[in-house]
Amino acid sequence: MTNALSEYYENIVDQVMATLTEEITLSAPRSYMSIHHYGRCRTSLRSFVHDLRDHLNLMRANLLGSIRPLVESNLPNITVIGARLTEDILALNRHICLQLGLILNVEEAADIIINQSMPTHDIDEMDEKEALAWLETLRRESEQQEEQRPESRALTHWLRSWLSEVEEILKVQFDERVQDATQLILEDFLVDDS
Repeated sequence: MTNALSEYYENIVDQVMATLTEEITLSAPRSYMSIHHYGRCRTSLRSFVHDLRDHLNLMRANLLGSIRPLVESNLPNITVIGARLTEDILALNRHICLQLGLILNVEEAADIIINQSMPTHDIDEMDEKEALAWLETLRRESEQQEEQRPESRALTHWLRSWLSEVEEILKVQFDERVQDATQLILEDFLVDDS
């Protein structure tokens, strides 16, 4: 039963995160360019989108890697008896969504992803005058560390708005496919009984 449920959740999470990653990276150039006009972004569009995709894929892998332990820790709460099975799966869906939402940690994740996707200048590629100016900028920014740069704030807000939908999308997808989960568990139960 653990394998069947883990596979059920993994397939849905994988599909949702793959679709979301694609949608985010397709909308990233437009958002980046509109924000680029707002502030002075310090990284190229191509680099930003590439880094963003890499971080989202890491997030996807992290969520997928969390599913089996979540299923295993909640398996004793599943009853393989008629209508009760569907109710138990719906309860498990809510619990798994809540736990995946906590693992996702949208507020912090968006901030980290954007900050790591917008690298600073490579000081080795600058002449002495540029390097000194850049170091002075870094010094001033570190003094005002609590204030994020306007373009970073805007991009963090943009990404946070996307990521905040993940938990609800997963809940809807899990619940819409509850009959698939029930079928998988019953088949698994019948195979184990044989």
